[in-house]
Amino acid sequence: MTAPSPSPPPPPSIDDGLTSAHLRTIESLLKRAPSPTERAMFSAMWSEHCAYVSSRMHLKRLPQKGACVICGPGENAGVIDIGEGLACVFKIESHNHPSFIEPYQGAATGVGGILRDIFTMGARPVALLNALRFGAPTHPKTRSLLKGVAQGIAGYGNAIGIPTVGGECQFDDGYNHNNLVNVMAVGIASKKQIFYSAAAQDNARVLYLGAPTGSDGIHGATMASAEFDDNAQQKRPTVQVGDPFFGKRLMEACLRIMADNLILAIQDMGAAGLTSSISEMADKGKSGMDIDLDTIPLRDATMQPQDIMLSESQERMLLIAKPEALDAIAAIAQAYRLPLVPIGHVNKSGTLTLRHHQKIVAQLPVDALCGSAPCYDLPQALVPAPTHTQPLPVNKTTIADDVRFLVTSHHSASRAWLYHQFDRHVGGNTVDKHVGTAALIVLPDNKRALALTVDGNQRYCALDPKLGAAHTVAQAWRKLCAIGADPLALTNNLNFADPNNPHIMAQLSDAIDGIALAARALNMPVVSGNVSLYNQTANQPIPPTPIIGAVGVLASLQTASALECWQDGQTIFLFSPNQPQLPASLYSLAVHNRHEGPLPPLDLSLEKKHGEFVRAVVSSDTLACPLTNGGLALALAKMALASGVGFRLNKDLCPPDSTHAPHAPHAFLFGEQAAAYLLISSNASTLRKQATQQALPLIPIGTVGGNRLTAPDLFDLELAPLKKAYTSWMEDYINRRNVS
Repeated sequence: MTAPSPSPPPPPSIDDGLTSAHLRTIESLLKRAPSPTERAMFSAMWSEHCAYVSSRMHLKRLPQKGACVICGPGENAGVIDIGEGLACVFKIESHNHPSFIEPYQGAATGVGGILRDIFTMGARPVALLNALRFGAPTHPKTRSLLKGVAQGIAGYGNAIGIPTVGGECQFDDGYNHNNLVNVMAVGIASKKQIFYSAAAQDNARVLYLGAPTGSDGIHGATMASAEFDDNAQQKRPTVQVGDPFFGKRLMEACLRIMADNLILAIQDMGAAGLTSSISEMADKGKSGMDIDLDTIPLRDATMQPQDIMLSESQERMLLIAKPEALDAIAAIAQAYRLPLVPIGHVNKSGTLTLRHHQKIVAQLPVDALCGSAPCYDLPQALVPAPTHTQPLPVNKTTIADDVRFLVTSHHSASRAWLYHQFDRHVGGNTVDKHVGTAALIVLPDNKRALALTVDGNQRYCALDPKLGAAHTVAQAWRKLCAIGADPLALTNNLNFADPNNPHIMAQLSDAIDGIALAARALNMPVVSGNVSLYNQTANQPIPPTPIIGAVGVLASLQTASALECWQDGQTIFLFSPNQPQLPASLYSLAVHNRHEGPLPPLDLSLEKKHGEFVRAVVSSDTLACPLTNGGLALALAKMALASGVGFRLNKDLCPPDSTHAPHAPHAFLFGEQAAAYLLISSNASTLRKQATQQALPLIPIGTVGGNRLTAPDLFDLELAPLKKAYTSWMEDYINRRNVS
C-alpha cells in the first residue's frame, strides 16, 4: 500500500491517547508508520469512548434478544416492537466529561447527540429523560454546575421541540469532582421503515448534510476516555457547541428524506466525527469509501485533515443516497436551508481513502481501524464494603423530625425548580395525571401509551455492585408496573471511574452481571446503551453508577394508575413480602451518616410475581406506588404532598418484639426492601379478595384523608408547611437562600 503524503502533526498540547504498544500494532497492521491523519483516526476509533476497549468483552453477557427486539446493540439506538405496526427506538448516552468542563454546552450537545441517534433510525423523537448526579450542595462548584446543566438541557430540548418528561437528580459528595449527565431519548417509527447505517452498495454516493465543520470538539472522544486532573478547564476546546434551531431543521429534513425512502443508509457524525461515521458505515457494510476532504464545508479554512476528521461539530449527518434520488434529496435540503455536499462514494475495496489537496492523506483498511481495536481483560479485585455491625442510635421521639428532614432536605426534596426549566408538554402527548413513578407518552392510536423511566442507585452499588445493579433494574421494573404498564426492554448507561484500577474494574464487571441477572429474570432485554469510564479527577473516583432506562407499554390509558385515586376515605395497603431493612437505607445514610451493608435481599421471581399482580389491579380506583428510596414513610409523604391530601396510619402497626426492638418503628417506616408497593384503593374488599386468591401479603395500614401526616405515637405533621419546605428547597438553593 502506498504511504499517504505527510501533513502537519497534531498540536503538541493534545494527548491522542495512543501508547507505544498501540503504535507498534498499527505499524504491524499497516506495514508502515501511520500518517498524522491516520494516527488521529486510530486515536479516536481505538479510544475507550468509541471502541469500549475495557468493557466490550463484558457487555456480551447482557441479554440482548427477546420477542419484542427488532434491533439490539450495535446500531445508533435499540428498536423494539410495540404493536399496531409501530416500533419504539430508544437509547441513553452520557455527556459527563463535557458537562463538567462546560456545563451548558456539554449538556446541550448531549441532548442534541442522543436525539440524532433516534431520528437517524427513522424515528420521530417524542420524549427525553435525564439522570443527573451532582456533588454535595455545600461544594463550591455544585450550584453553578446544576444551573449550567439545567439551562443546557432546556436550551436544546425546549428549542428543538421535544418534551423532557421525566428523570432523576441526586446529590452526593462522591460527585464533587465529576458530575454526571445521562440523557435518554425515545422515538416512534413505523416498524416497516427502520433505517440502518451499513453502507454496502458499490459506487453509491456519500452525501454530507448539515452544519459546516469547525474546530470545536476535536479530540472529544479522546478527552472522554481519560480522567481529569486539576487543569480540566484547559480542555474546554474539546467540548462541542450546539445549535438547536439548526438541529430542528436537520431533524425534519432527515425524517422527510427517510419517509420518501431516498437513502440506503444514514449515520450521525457524533463522537469522533467524520472518522467514526465513515469507518463504522463501511465496516457494517463490508465496504470501503473514497472521500475528498476538499469538499467538506468548513468554518475554518486553515483546518488540517486530522482536524476535519476528528471534529465533533454538531448537527451533521452522512447519507448514502440511492442513485436516482440525488435531485430529490437536494430539493429537501434546499427547502430546509441545509448545506448538502457530495463528498465521495462507496466501493468494495475494504479501504478508507481520504484525499486532501489532491493528495492521499490516509489509506486505511477498514478492518484495521474497526475490527482490530484493542480489547482488554483488565484485572479485577473488589474491595469488600463495610457491613452493618452496630445498631443505629435510633430514638423514637425524633421520628417526626426524621420524616421532616428526609422530606425537605436535598436527599429527597422536590426537584420542581429543575424540571420547571424543561418543557414537558410540547407535542401535546404527555400524560400528567399519574404518580411520578414513570412518565407516559400517548401513542399515535390515542389509546395506548409508552411508559418511561430512568433509575440509578449508587448508594446500593457502592456497597454491592452486582446486587445493587440488579436492584436498580428491579426498581425500574417496579415503576413501570406501578403505572399499569407492561415492561418491555432496557437501555443502560454505565458510569464508572478508572478501569485500570482493579477495584473499579470489578465494580463494572459485577454491575454488568447484576443487570444481566435481573434483565433475564424480568424478561427485559438490553437493546442499547453506553459506557462512560474515567469519571474521576485527581484520583477521586465517582461511586459506581449504572443508570437504567426502561420502556413499557400501557395497553389502555383508562387503566393508568392516576394521582386522583388518592382521595379521602381510601384504604392504604402495604403489599410487602419482607421485613424492611435499615442497613444501606437512605435513612441510615442521611440521618445517621452510616453507609454500610448488607443490601436488602432480592428475589427476582417474587419481584416478577408482585409486579404482575400490581399491573392487574391498578385502575381508576386503585393507585400503586413502589417502595424505593426512603421506604414507607417517604413514599406516603410524597403522595400526600403531590395530592394535597394527608393520611392516618393505623395504631400499633409495628409493636416492638424480641427480634426488632427497639428498631421496629424505624425499620417499618424507613427500611427498604424489594418487590414492595403501596396500594391505595376505594374498593378495599375487592382488592383484598384478589390478593387472598393468590396468597399475596396485602396488609391494610391506614386511611387517606385530612390535612396532616399522622402515625399514632410516631409522628404527626401538618401538610401545608411541610409541602412548602418540600417544594421550595431547590429554588431556595439556586437563589442562595439555603446551603444544604
